Amino acid sequence: MEITGHPVAHLAVSVGSAQSPPPSNLDLDIFVTLGHFSAVGKEVHYTGSSGDSVPVTKGWLRVSLRKVNHDSPYHRDYLPRREYRSSDVLPVANGVIYECDVELWPTNMVVEAGRWLVFEVASVDTEGAGLFKHNSPIDRPPSKFEGTNYIQFGEGHENYIVLPIIPGGS
Repeated sequence: MEITGHPVAHLAVSVGSAQSPPPSNLDLDIFVTLGHFSAVGKEVHYTGSSGDSVPVTKGWLRVSLRKVNHDSPYHRDYLPRREYRSSDVLPVANGVIYECDVELWPTNMVVEAGRWLVFEVASVDTEGAGLFKHNSPIDRPPSKFEGTNYIQFGEGHENYIVLPIIPGGS
């Protein structure tokens, strides 16, 4: 199976705060990773832009920046277009479920028979993040990101990943 292009994850997420009353400026960062494992269960690593060992691809989204510009000529059903303007910031409220599309960096790979892919979701950078981590206390103040993050499952909540598979491969 050949995968070429931008994978996109669709997740139903929410954040819960233990503070009473909950802060009015909550937010949630979603970090997704697509990994590749050999037939014997060993992770297959690729070479990143700075020579470091990395997984197949990664993507991330700050939920307050989830607004998609459906009117953009660059928007596709399979590839959301965001402008990331300060005017695009949307509220994130305690206990509210948000449907989000998280774009992953484009990739090209072949998954041979007997090998498998692993999809990982986290709220912080994971292994293979490289040199540019998302760990600044200025950008990620604890008061804003202190909540418990949830992926919602059940009726009305779909979570999936769209892989750009090239037809005709083995």
